[in-house]
Amino acid sequence: MRAKLKFPSLSLYYRLVLTFLLVLLPLYGLTLIMSEINSNVVQDEVTKSMTSRVQLYLDLLEEDFDRILKFQQEFVNNEDLIKLSTAANIMSDFEKSQAILRLQSRLYLIKDSSQFIENVSVSIPLLDRTISSNAKYVEPFDTEEYEGLVTQSNRYVSPFVYWRDRLYISNFYPLSASLTQQPPIFVVGIQLSKDEIRQALQKFTIDGKGGAVLIYDQEADLIFANHETDFRETEINAFLQGRADEHKPNLTLESMVVGNEPYFVVFDRSSQFGFMLMMYVQEKHILGPLRTFRIGYWLLSGVSVIIVVIFSYQIFRMIHQPLTSLVHSFRRVEDGNFGMIKPHQFKHEFRYLSDHFNSMVMRLNVLIHEVYEQRYRASLSELRHLQSQINPHFLYNSFFLLYRMAKMQDFDVITRFTKYLGEYYQFLTHSNTSSVTLQAEVNHARTYTEIQHFRFHDRITVEFAELPPTFNAVQVPRLIVQPIIENAYVHSLERKEENGLLRVSFAEEDRCIIITVEDNGEELSAGKLADMDALLHIIDPDETESAGIYNVHRRLQIEFGIKGELRFTVSSLGGLRADIVIPLTQEGKEAD
Repeated sequence: MRAKLKFPSLSLYYRLVLTFLLVLLPLYGLTLIMSEINSNVVQDEVTKSMTSRVQLYLDLLEEDFDRILKFQQEFVNNEDLIKLSTAANIMSDFEKSQAILRLQSRLYLIKDSSQFIENVSVSIPLLDRTISSNAKYVEPFDTEEYEGLVTQSNRYVSPFVYWRDRLYISNFYPLSASLTQQPPIFVVGIQLSKDEIRQALQKFTIDGKGGAVLIYDQEADLIFANHETDFRETEINAFLQGRADEHKPNLTLESMVVGNEPYFVVFDRSSQFGFMLMMYVQEKHILGPLRTFRIGYWLLSGVSVIIVVIFSYQIFRMIHQPLTSLVHSFRRVEDGNFGMIKPHQFKHEFRYLSDHFNSMVMRLNVLIHEVYEQRYRASLSELRHLQSQINPHFLYNSFFLLYRMAKMQDFDVITRFTKYLGEYYQFLTHSNTSSVTLQAEVNHARTYTEIQHFRFHDRITVEFAELPPTFNAVQVPRLIVQPIIENAYVHSLERKEENGLLRVSFAEEDRCIIITVEDNGEELSAGKLADMDALLHIIDPDETESAGIYNVHRRLQIEFGIKGELRFTVSSLGGLRADIVIPLTQEGKEAD
């Protein structure tokens, strides 16, 4: 009989350690293989990225300089320029001044066509003047600049001219003047801004690392993107001089050592303009992260093993069982069971947690009751505050009207007017209750329209429907109808000189009372109606002229929930229609 092999049983701690290591080791092996593959891919992609960037930036420069050349060529054929260069001696002063002004306008356009242009000038020997885009007036003829641009120009090699530490794109007419030894009749010089070119080159660098150089003439100064130190500039110049005579493809990738630091260098040459763009960046900025990743990988692997051992031990000894008990307790709290748990027998962190868990449960029970009570009081306080913000706006007008009637000794009208005015203010001041019957609210609104009738009887007609008897006893917040009618008077009807109409009607829809206030005031656009709706959701209604509208809407929502509201539409009368919605049930009322 074959004997069975027996392995010593492993404790839970060793099982945890082995489990973590068995899970992590394949992952680390796969990560190592993938990191090596990715390192090679990243290096290739970085090389492709640098070459593609140089090509892109060179294309951008060529496109900009090509546009400058086209503008310059068009300007060479300008009719005014030809006249001033060949017939200035027979032109009147007025004709010359007008032609010069037109030329200056054209020079301004050429200068504004590119950020690289610092100045555009044309030198005309026959006129004995130089016209410049940077000068408000015509300047004296600059003989040295004229001769320098003509002498050093070689359009068959490169359009660029380097003269007196300034970079130009020059052109003259006729081109045959350089071959026949005859002076050209004019020279157009476009001075390029080295600072603008340098700023453009700074954007060409890779994530702000390394630099870029524009080489337009091996004998002239180079334009560096950054202000290089003398040491680095000298070594870069020497490197460029060493490869000046080499015949290599336009786009090349090379290595350069500057101050014992290896660099990646990418060149691309413009076949159209003859200049060359070079980008360089230190190898450590490109390959440094990959090397750091490899070192970090092995460090992470060693640290991970140590963490696995320690973590497994801590889980076994301190966390697993107490944590399981706490998790069950929290789940009971999530289910709404605020029962307490038994404290741990040992005084450690989980004893602290269990004690504070029990304290938290007791505190939650207290806070739940406090929050419910606080919300109820806050809602009631907000209701009273909003209601107190409703104040009559026509008090002064009422007194002035009463004064005029007394002066006319119309005592019967005074009697009726003071009766309505007394009823109006009695409703405002008689009771401190926050709600009244709908019949009392409607009667107060009707009293307000009667008072306004004394002022506008010859301009505004009021159609006030009777409240259905079934709605008389419905309880509503005080002052919800009169502010809407007042808004119609103030913002619409008071502006009409005749035939104003205000209509108040009542209806029932979907177990809701609809009180409609509409007028025939000014026509409402979609934008104006949207502004009216926005008034119902403003943050600080005290700073608007329509605080009463906001308060009515807010108090309806507090009292009746989401079904209670104030909404605006365009009235069939042509003005604004405001619907006050009062639910006969209070489903969806805001939580207190």
